[in-house]
Amino acid sequence: MPYQGKLSWLSANDIESMQVLKDASAASIYGSRANNGVVIITTKKGRSGKPQVNLDIYYGSQNPNRNRFPTYLNPQQFADYLFTGYRNAGLDPTQTDYYGTNANQPTLPEYLLAGAVNGQKITAAMVDPSRYKYTTSQSTFYQITKANQQGTDWFRTITQNAPMQNYQLTVSGGSEKSNYAVSGGYLNQDGIVKHTGFKRYTIRANTNFTLLNDRLQLGENIQYSRTQGVGFATNVNTPGSYMGEGSPIGWAYRVQTIIPVYDIMGNFAGSRGNLLGNAENPLAVLVRGKDNLNTSNQFFGSAFADLKILEGLNLRTTYGVRYETWNGVAVTYPNPERAEGSYDNHSFSENMGWGTDWTWSNTLTYKKQFNENHEITILAGTEAIKANGRILRGSANGFYLMGDMNYYYMNTANSSPVAANDIIQPSSLFRYWEEWTIT
Repeated sequence: MPYQGKLSWLSANDIESMQVLKDASAASIYGSRANNGVVIITTKKGRSGKPQVNLDIYYGSQNPNRNRFPTYLNPQQFADYLFTGYRNAGLDPTQTDYYGTNANQPTLPEYLLAGAVNGQKITAAMVDPSRYKYTTSQSTFYQITKANQQGTDWFRTITQNAPMQNYQLTVSGGSEKSNYAVSGGYLNQDGIVKHTGFKRYTIRANTNFTLLNDRLQLGENIQYSRTQGVGFATNVNTPGSYMGEGSPIGWAYRVQTIIPVYDIMGNFAGSRGNLLGNAENPLAVLVRGKDNLNTSNQFFGSAFADLKILEGLNLRTTYGVRYETWNGVAVTYPNPERAEGSYDNHSFSENMGWGTDWTWSNTLTYKKQFNENHEITILAGTEAIKANGRILRGSANGFYLMGDMNYYYMNTANSSPVAANDIIQPSSLFRYWEEWTIT
């Protein structure tokens, strides 16, 4: 059955072989969908003989390639770089007083923030811990952030050695007239980016039968899969959103190294201050998104019948269907430590939807060999495809409790929920093709 999209729902243990088609023959069968090539995946089938039971288990660790992480300027090197830039432009590097008043040597501040005061202007009285207040009100918010003069390695801060485990049980067998393969699998994979992960549950059945003195073959290949992506934007269909400017990976490139991970009281530090940019603490983004969950349930399968009408003449019909339902929840928390952060943006969003498509294809094949050196093959076929789906989204802002996912519902917010309804653009296709081959 033709399919376009990600393959995270398919277990690699179920794959028998993969073939890549890039020539004109792929376009003649799959049309414009074959512009970037076609990958044909054949799943495992049973073999004639006694039933076989296979249990495949592995446990391992994924380790980020830390040797390829970017090397940051430490805070002193960055200050020297800025001073050099000011002097080369004919400007006074001390005009911001962020790095002190010595135009020949920048001095790193001991503290980045104390309430509304920044950098070198902070006095000892201002960093008294008794004045510290981490609140969701701008009028009372008083954060004290000490500069990390050694520098924060943000990529090492947000990554980890991540375990993964996989279990698969397969039962297969068959006879001269039939074969079967049934499998069930479970994958649990933590992400090398902290507080992310992926889980998958699969059940698959593949059976084939030969009837009417080997003139008719019947078979099916069906699978149910359940996948769960945990954390910030995991396992998405399109590239970019999970590694773009507003992602933990993007922030890790942008956030300054003088900013520590935490403030003096253990809450997240950030870019609130003077000349610290607008980047967000990437670890804070990951921790606050750890309860985000996207779940997909998918049925994917096809059944076929292949009839030998005459010697060399075969009629094959295949009907395949995919039906998927999904839902996702996400929570946004206040982030007052960021330069462009919010004190009261405490929102909850939820989405759910379904999508389905079916494909019915029919082919008539005639193959005849002449003498021992020549063969003619004539293939004619039709294909009908239809797809559609719907999506429902809702969000609300203002919740009295934080962190309890059992509390987050639209009607527990102190604002009116906002809802939206979308459709997956319905599409349909019917086509006919024929192909002649003479060798």
